[in-house]
Amino acid sequence: MKHLQDFRYIEAVMRAGSIRKAADDMNITASALNRRIQRFEGEFGYEIFERLPRGVRLNPAGELLLQHFRSQQSDLKRVQSQVADLAGERRGHISIACSQALSPYFLPAHIAAYRTEHPGVTFSVNIRDRAAAERDLINFESDLALVLEPVHMVDFAVLSAIPQVVNAVMRKDHPLAGSPR
Repeated sequence: MKHLQDFRYIEAVMRAGSIRKAADDMNITASALNRRIQRFEGEFGYEIFERLPRGVRLNPAGELLLQHFRSQQSDLKRVQSQVADLAGERRGHISIACSQALSPYFLPAHIAAYRTEHPGVTFSVNIRDRAAAERDLINFESDLALVLEPVHMVDFAVLSAIPQVVNAVMRKDHPLAGSPR
């Protein structure tokens, strides 16, 4: 866990696209952040950023490293949750990616019911389309995705599938209004 803060810095630089912007966001000096990243790259043995005239971006080694970090971070959260379960208290945070249609009607009641039984668990709900929700799962930015018509990927497990009724609404005098289907 020695490199957790380094990974947070790397992720901030990746999101900002600039060491200076990330340093401002994290309230440290740009030179200190740059030294920290260079020290990490030296220990890691490879550069992880491409230095560009107007900022930086992860190179392929950096992308692999960040994917590894997110995977490890997800595993650590899972283990922390399991240890909390051993102590008899379920705790943790669950990040859900879902469509806008589910967020105001379906999720609040289910989250509230779960939190009644497990008050130590917090939730965040991120509104995403199907592709973005699946991308969140791949990048370990969400723990769960509720989507319509998921693309079945090897790394995902579909926990539940519910058929959705489609209704057509039209004027009474429309030619299809008298049709049963």
